[in-house]
Amino acid sequence: MKKIEFMKAKLLFLFLLVSTTIFAKEISTNVAPPIIPTFNQIGPLCQNSTAPQLPGVSTNGIIGTWTPATINTNFTSTYTFTPSSGQGASTTTMTVQVFPLVIPAFTQIAPLCENSIAPILPNTSANGVTGTWSPNTIDTSFAGNQTFFFTPELGQCASPVTMTVQFNPAPQIISPQNISTCDSDGSNDGYYLINLNSLIPDILGSQNPTNFTVTFYETQNDAVNLLNPIVAPNSYNAFTHTIWFGVINNSTGCYSVSSFITVVEQLPEPFIINNTNLNSICVDFATNTVLSGLSLQTINTTQPYLNPSLQPVYNYQWYKDGVAIPAPEGTSGSTYLINYPLSNNTSSVFTLQMISTNPLGCTGYSQDFIVNQSGPASPIGIGYTIVNNAGNQIITVDVEGYGYYQYSLDGGAFQYNPVFVNVPIGFHTITVNDVESNNTCDPLVLNNVEVTAMPVAAPTGNPIQSFNQGATLADIVVSGQNIQWYANSTGNRSVNSVNSLPLNTILVNGTTYYASQKIGGYESIQRLPVTVQTTLNSTNFQNNTFAYSPNPVIDNLQIKASSQINKINVFNTLGQLVLVKNTVSSNEITVDLSELNSGYYLVKLDSETASSNFKILKQ
Repeated sequence: MKKIEFMKAKLLFLFLLVSTTIFAKEISTNVAPPIIPTFNQIGPLCQNSTAPQLPGVSTNGIIGTWTPATINTNFTSTYTFTPSSGQGASTTTMTVQVFPLVIPAFTQIAPLCENSIAPILPNTSANGVTGTWSPNTIDTSFAGNQTFFFTPELGQCASPVTMTVQFNPAPQIISPQNISTCDSDGSNDGYYLINLNSLIPDILGSQNPTNFTVTFYETQNDAVNLLNPIVAPNSYNAFTHTIWFGVINNSTGCYSVSSFITVVEQLPEPFIINNTNLNSICVDFATNTVLSGLSLQTINTTQPYLNPSLQPVYNYQWYKDGVAIPAPEGTSGSTYLINYPLSNNTSSVFTLQMISTNPLGCTGYSQDFIVNQSGPASPIGIGYTIVNNAGNQIITVDVEGYGYYQYSLDGGAFQYNPVFVNVPIGFHTITVNDVESNNTCDPLVLNNVEVTAMPVAAPTGNPIQSFNQGATLADIVVSGQNIQWYANSTGNRSVNSVNSLPLNTILVNGTTYYASQKIGGYESIQRLPVTVQTTLNSTNFQNNTFAYSPNPVIDNLQIKASSQINKINVFNTLGQLVLVKNTVSSNEITVDLSELNSGYYLVKLDSETASSNFKILKQ
């Protein structure tokens, strides 16, 4: 029974199996082929680049997943896409190619010097990679190391690289102070010898000089390019310009350039160009007023100036006898007008100082220029004396003034002697020219000088007269006109060069003086002799109230008195005061006579209570 049922079951299974197979075949003959997913190809990619995502949907709409799920950019790989079920789609694969990275190659930039000209960073590597640098330029303004980063442009599968550049320090230099000097070496040509090498310690400061080389140049271009160094810097003829120098570090070759200025200012050379033969001013002797002045003219003889554009502007200072003439006259410029009498009425030395207005104040002096004070002759009285000596008429011209004079009678030749002898009777003209001024001062002309045969008698008076000590020739009483006193009895004062005595001549006891008179220009030939006798005043010293020694005296005269001595006057035998010693305020005094000539002198001593005269012999 069980066997029959087993057989039935087996037959049923076979039937069902055959039926299913037939049905499946029928169905299979009606099903479409599977869909193949399509994708846009990824890559190729650069090694280690950021990978894109694998798309979860194909370009023909099939959804699925990838194995591996993400792209690995380390190497080339194949990725499988498995569609989700029920889409009638088949699996597919995609191979993503990964290229290895290229390392950009650059030539290493050699160490640079601080502040040197920097090279340009190349934007293309030696192996063809293009890109940019950061920073994009090299800054050499500091010393040390600096790293630059190169970033390749996209799409080159190249990696970023760096380059470190070394910057060596430039030599530290100190520009020396500018050298400024007046051209005082004697040549005054605008050049001045200096030793440039002496400046090297200042230029290097504390740096070791054995590590550096310092070189000097005339121009900046030469210094920058190491051309044409100054050959002999230790004996350099400096002038006004800029001197450049370079300092090289002997180890690194780093180089620094700087400069300083040399100023060599030529001295002014003023020269007074006036004619030395026309160097006088004319001054009226009677009024002491200037009749004609003198304008001093100067030029600067500094020629040529090495650089005319640098010729200084000058201030001027005039000097008279070594003393600066006050402003504004003395500082007015290169000319100076002398329109005043000279201080000593004889001559003065004038000098011009030129001073540069530049900071150096370079100065020059002119030569000494002597200016004489002269002037036309001024007549004394009527200006002449006539002596009729037994038919020999003599005219003596009596003038005074600041000049030296020549004399002419009736237009004849000029002579230095003011005496004309054997002058004919009649009217004459006397002309007096000033020689010192080269006749630039007006001449003195005396017209209608009448010479007659009329003699003039001597003055009259007491031939013996007495006076107190200290009396003078002016105290002698005589009768006559225009009295002239002489030390001798004969001889015309002009012909024999015997000068008349001044009226302040101190009378000497027992001495005879001789008086003439002059009437209408005529002087008497005969002279009145007057012998004087002097006695002590009631206020004079007693013999035992003062003492003096030695006598004769060589140099110093010693005087002692019983009361305070106030004043000492010393006169020569002509009555001229030759020495004064005021306000002695002592009863003992030493009088220095060393400057006096040998001869007799009269000493007048005044004290608080008395006075006295005594004669000494100076040897």
